Amino acid sequence: MKKINRRILIDTNIWSYVATNNAIEAVTQAATASGAEIAVAPTVAEEIRRISDDVSRRKTLKIIARPNWIRLMPEAYSECSEIKAEIKRLRPEWIISNPKHTEVNRLRYEWIRRSGGYWGRLGSDVPCATTDESLQSDNEIVLAREEATATLLSPELNSAVPYAEWLENIGCRTLGKLRRTSETLWPNWVSVS
Repeated sequence: MKKINRRILIDTNIWSYVATNNAIEAVTQAATASGAEIAVAPTVAEEIRRISDDVSRRKTLKIIARPNWIRLMPEAYSECSEIKAEIKRLRPEWIISNPKHTEVNRLRYEWIRRSGGYWGRLGSDVPCATTDESLQSDNEIVLAREEATATLLSPELNSAVPYAEWLENIGCRTLGKLRRTSETLWPNWVSVS
């Protein structure tokens, strides 16, 4: 058996491509051959849930819900674990001596179980219950899209102008031109190719 020396976290668009092109076996074989594990994050799963095409969404969800992937805990869980570790380190007196873990264990089991739970419902494309948080999330997505398409703060004019107009003003009509122009205007920005 090969030693696993790395994990691969695949993004939503790659999972969609794999599902659309029936390439899951090729991806699995490539990961196994290279000694890598494929990890799936709940954030990616929730992005995939937003795919509007039912067939594509179901197919992609079924693929990412496979039990042979490394299923990551939600980011909030990981962040809370870090905070808890720091509290233990810096303020051990704040730690409850005999905490009741019943609810925490139940919620954690929902995420780590090999069948059923979050990942089982995900593979079956069972919709999540509507909560105040999910409604707020939907509203935040709408607001972010509106903000992103509405205006961009122009460094030259120090005022908000429509994004397309701003691009036109700095002479950008293609992505390549935008990259060259941005490197000229802001040479200290790091460009990732």
